[in-house]
Amino acid sequence: MTKDELTARWIVELDGRAVAILTDPQLFEMFWVSLNLQTLTDDASERLRISTDRGWWLNSKLTLRNRPSDVATDEVFPAGDVFTDTGRVILREILLP
Repeated sequence: MTKDELTARWIVELDGRAVAILTDPQLFEMFWVSLNLQTLTDDASERLRISTDRGWWLNSKLTLRNRPSDVATDEVFPAGDVFTDTGRVILREILLP
């Protein structure tokens, strides 16, 4: 499996519950990637927080689970400006443990 295949899809979990999917990683700046964000929750206020609130991304209970490897990491580091103009999420490069 290539590095691109391993990093192509991440499930964002909060307290063990899948709330979003991150796909299409693109190098944003050195050590930073932008990812397409798709929310999974039915709760409208939670969807809004996930897609607009930097503080939500600082939550220490977030886990990123790689698909298809099922490897998880709780090292989620959002950029100072978490969102691009097109709604992508900017995170420190995600490394598999």
